[in-house]
Amino acid sequence: MKFLIFVLFALACLLAVSNAQKKKCDRICTQQIQPCCATNNRGRTYRRFSNSCYLAIANCQTNNSYKRVDLSRCQRYLNPNPK
Repeated sequence: MKFLIFVLFALACLLAVSNAQKKKCDRICTQQIQPCCATNNRGRTYRRFSNSCYLAIANCQTNNSYKRVDLSRCQRYLNPNPK
C-alpha cells in the first residue's frame, strides 16, 4: 500500500514538473487587420501574419524563429505575379 502511494506521489510530481516546463503561448489577439511580414530560414521563407500579436504567438511556439521584415517582402515573394 505504501509503495502504491509512493508511486502515485512520484507520478503527480513528475506531471507537475512537466507542466511547469511547458511554454505558455496562450495569448488573446484582436481581430484588427494590420498585416506584418516575417521571415525564417535565413530569409528564404516568408510568412504574412494578420497582425503583430499573431507573429508573437508564432515566435513563442517556434522559439523565435520568425523575424519581422518589411511588408513589401511578403507581397513580393508570396504573390510574385499579381493580376
